[in-house]
Amino acid sequence: MIVFAHSKLDVTTSFDLLNLMPIIVASIQTGSALDEALAILLHGLEPLKPLPRPQLPDTIIHPMFAMLPTLSSTHPDPLVRHQAFRILSLVLSSCAPQIRLQFLKDLATHPYFPQMRVAAVGLIKEAVLYAIATAPTSDAFASSTFLKVLGPVIFRACPPDLFAEPDLSIKTFKESSEPARLVECLGLYYTLLQRDTANMVPFSPLY
Repeated sequence: MIVFAHSKLDVTTSFDLLNLMPIIVASIQTGSALDEALAILLHGLEPLKPLPRPQLPDTIIHPMFAMLPTLSSTHPDPLVRHQAFRILSLVLSSCAPQIRLQFLKDLATHPYFPQMRVAAVGLIKEAVLYAIATAPTSDAFASSTFLKVLGPVIFRACPPDLFAEPDLSIKTFKESSEPARLVECLGLYYTLLQRDTANMVPFSPLY
């Protein structure tokens, strides 16, 4: 693990990340050699950074998606949380648009990690900006599908009846993660209005 972590890794040519996945998964689950596991993932996925990124196999995507949200939300070390979040972003950007859309919906509605619901809006913005810039016909993020799937999630309060709760106080609201999430959602909305000049993501009256 140490040797691989200090090597230049390229999952598209000389290095097959799939071969190390069982070890990496075990490392993340147990916290043993965690720094090395994250370094291998970062170095291995970095060559894929130029867009459009080749799609990763499901045998890499699904184990990473099962572990990285928890790691990036709960680990006590801020650096580890940041690294895990950036790896999550790299993995998501290597998914097919429909799969990425579903994964992002899961993150934006995560029942246990409110901080991930906030961070997910930034990941959604990355996907939308790329889709608008490249305008691929097959990208769900540059079509009405985006709002059909994610509009009810990101452009409404969480939960939807939050402001109808009789016991909700300003203090309780400010201490929750919802203000930060709503700010991110409004930022995404503004970005869409500014960047989507071709109206590829049409807004229905509902949103």
